[in-house]
Amino acid sequence: MNRQERRAKGIKGKKGDSVITGEAIKIARDLTNVHKYEEAEQLYLKILKFDPENEVALVDLGIGYVRDNKLKDAENLVKKTLRLNDKSCPAVVVLAVIRMAQSDVKEALRLTEKALKLNPSPQILNRIGVLFMDAGQLDRAREYLSQSVARKPDYIEGYYHLKQLRKFTQGEIDALLKIESEQKISLEEKIRLDFTLGNALLENGNVDEGFSRLADGNFLKRATYQFSIDNLEKYFDSMISLFSEDVVKRLRGKPPVDRNIPIFIVGLPRSGSTLVDQIISSHPDVSSMGESKALPACIPVFPNEEIPNYFAANAPSVTRKFVDALNPELLDDIAKKYRSISAPFAETTNHVIDKMLFNFAWVGLLRLAFPESKIVHTVRDPVDTGFSMWKLLFTDDIPWSSDLKEIGRYTRAYQKLMAHWHRLFPGEIYDLSYETLVADQEGESRKLLEFCRLPWTDHVLNFHETERSVQTASSAQVRKPIYKDSVKKWKKYEKQLKPLIDALGIPE
Repeated sequence: MNRQERRAKGIKGKKGDSVITGEAIKIARDLTNVHKYEEAEQLYLKILKFDPENEVALVDLGIGYVRDNKLKDAENLVKKTLRLNDKSCPAVVVLAVIRMAQSDVKEALRLTEKALKLNPSPQILNRIGVLFMDAGQLDRAREYLSQSVARKPDYIEGYYHLKQLRKFTQGEIDALLKIESEQKISLEEKIRLDFTLGNALLENGNVDEGFSRLADGNFLKRATYQFSIDNLEKYFDSMISLFSEDVVKRLRGKPPVDRNIPIFIVGLPRSGSTLVDQIISSHPDVSSMGESKALPACIPVFPNEEIPNYFAANAPSVTRKFVDALNPELLDDIAKKYRSISAPFAETTNHVIDKMLFNFAWVGLLRLAFPESKIVHTVRDPVDTGFSMWKLLFTDDIPWSSDLKEIGRYTRAYQKLMAHWHRLFPGEIYDLSYETLVADQEGESRKLLEFCRLPWTDHVLNFHETERSVQTASSAQVRKPIYKDSVKKWKKYEKQLKPLIDALGIPE
């Protein structure tokens, strides 16, 4: 780091110095690119103290707050930017992203149309394309993602999102290979390029090269963070030991409520959960929060002495002290805080879906704090699920998804924990098989609504026509009628998937 960069990181110099703020913003963006989010946030706050009206810093920090689900803080920053410059295209788009996250699709699209009139850059066109994808307007999503890469032919992120919507031509594959051979690209771009090329090559029938690219991308991704699958397995075992039948007997009896009834969808990523979310939320008495982080925000944090140094200091987990502290008052407090967060989604409906899949770790708490809730557990062939995860570059850190063996070990630990919850709460968790659902859509949909105590409506059969925000990797798939192409898809790649199959304990 040179003298100017040191000054920038410390934000020292003449107040408002554009050179200093420019250097500091570059450093903050570099920190963001390597996932040092807290350091980046602190630097942006220093920049704004030094230069309170810096539009770039305001918008960048707003984007970070959106990523961290601090939507109100993000909104305040972008609205300040728009007061300074009502034609700031990046600020308009970030506000659209916030509205989409709040499930206000109509306002998000209005803002998106406004942004299109403000000469958006290729990067902004990419973000606009993703917004249209989230809203289910796939033709317009393809249009603006195609414009993004047409205007910036070396824009790897634009290609990555475009690949989610259609098959690539050989010309597009060659264009990506040319970028790799002729340009110096960052590690993040290299990872995204490998995933894009790997999936494109697989879809075009080039299995060996496609798998090789995906393996490279996953290897590079896995090297960017520390993670112990051993500790995760120990944690899941500790939950089974700590959350016992005696705990359930001690805390059962909380009276149910009849408003703002949660429907928790839990399971593994790529198990059909977005499809199930879309089906249930097509019912007129149901809304969806999507993959909400509401529940963890309501749970008190106790240091995890059983698995030390595994959890972040502010992350809740099941510990001996947590289980011992559980009482009716604490359960009421958790439920009250949660309902205050979900209340905006329950203004016009009586049931609210929470599709944070990893809430499967909290099933015991959910059954005690929300006795009226429904828990839907999506289940799919574990090899299909694991393969689908491995092919996907997750935006959130799901640390076990980049290694086939770790995916298999995580899956077995999760299956063991879910079996424990079934033993403690027989008949209170609905296992919904993806394969059975696609084979008998109406029959399974009727059973699903019956479990959720919802009256039948034909709306759920036309789930792909429901207009709402879907911000998951399956946002494009759930805009189509049910198809069966993804059942046992792994069979034609059995040789390449042997590490996953072996880790799952599936006999030959």
